[in-house]
Amino acid sequence: MTELPPIAVPELIARLDALVAAHGPGVVAFDGDCTFWSGDVGDDFLHAFLERGELRPEAAPVLARAAARSGGDEGLAGRALLRRLVLRYEEGSLDEELFYELTAVVCAGWARHEVDAFVRQVLAAVPLAPRLHGEAMALVGWARERGVAVRIVSASPAPVVVLAAEAVGVRPDEVIAVTAEAHGEVTGTAARRPIPYGPGKVEALRGQVGSAPLHAAFGDNRFDVDLLRAATVPVAIRPKARLRAAASLVPGLLELRPVDFPGSRH
Repeated sequence: MTELPPIAVPELIARLDALVAAHGPGVVAFDGDCTFWSGDVGDDFLHAFLERGELRPEAAPVLARAAARSGGDEGLAGRALLRRLVLRYEEGSLDEELFYELTAVVCAGWARHEVDAFVRQVLAAVPLAPRLHGEAMALVGWARERGVAVRIVSASPAPVVVLAAEAVGVRPDEVIAVTAEAHGEVTGTAARRPIPYGPGKVEALRGQVGSAPLHAAFGDNRFDVDLLRAATVPVAIRPKARLRAAASLVPGLLELRPVDFPGSRH
């Protein structure tokens, strides 16, 4: 397993302070899941939906389209088809970008307030406070003090990321996540492009912040490589084996030393 050069929070902040002094406030970007908190709020949402979410008629073409694009699951429909697609993803046989789009639009036909209420139930059942990473929280605090823009760039569904971001002091307008097209207040059947996954993370981020210098990016997995490569200082937070294996693709990749957040359990 590839060992990455370690860096502590104070040392990283000193490097970032020098970049801010030289180039202006700029931006720092975080992948949310497993970077700000342990676990994946998109998975939390989807597993809860599989247990008790209502698939409405509007979702039928969503599932059929996903099945067709992934090679077909003839004879299945509704919840059985959704479970099959999730299983294929977990087995590694379903395209990841397709999966993230699917997760964002399973609530097709739901009103926005219904989605938000469901998400709040999910996060109440698996609260974030014990899962927060102290090193990421310290960097958000630094960014706020220096006037540096903060963005979460996530492939999880926007409603759950937006509400999770409240726990780390990140505003809704600072969240970039997979967003279902809406018809008024009703969730639609397709996701907006680009999907913030892989190179789409960089495209979506630049669509918001333009050419502002990306002083640092923080991620934990292989699909954060493009975002990490786009930053002056690329930083792994509690990296998974897939990111370690891809470390050669990210020149200068550092591993941030973990810091416990008060009340957290890891």
